[in-house]
Amino acid sequence: MVYNLGRMLQLLGLLVLPIAMAGEVAESISLGRMLTWASVGIGLFIAGWPLQQTAGKK
Repeated sequence: MVYNLGRMLQLLGLLVLPIAMAGEVAESISLGRMLTWASVGIGLFIAGWPLQQTAGKK
């Protein structure tokens, strides 16, 4: 279960980044907000990675 949670956090982190960049390119959000969302995505990915590593491969 911890492994799946880690993978889900990593996937969510990877999905947030392109959505944030697309929003900035479409000029629907500001650069500062895009950087905030990009930081959130990176944080989610970094939070999921150790969870996955400690749980081991499945």
